[in-house]
Amino acid sequence: MSSDKETITVRVNVEIPPEALEAVVRTVRDMAGKDEKGRYQVDTADAVGAILSRFLGEKNFAAFAMDPANYGGVVVEGPG
Repeated sequence: MSSDKETITVRVNVEIPPEALEAVVRTVRDMAGKDEKGRYQVDTADAVGAILSRFLGEKNFAAFAMDPANYGGVVVEGPG
């Protein structure tokens, strides 16, 4: 993701609807096309990460994360 803002890479598990994953896989495969052996040479996991990163940047995830009201239902465990 290209941006004027500094970013870091985090490895997390996220829940997304299956149809969203299917859409990303279908779209990047269509964009890449098949090679001479009929296989797709595209890393769909990287594509999912890229599209999620773009979405989070465009929808201002930083502002969302700074608002404590958005943390309802998030389990946070303290020490001990």
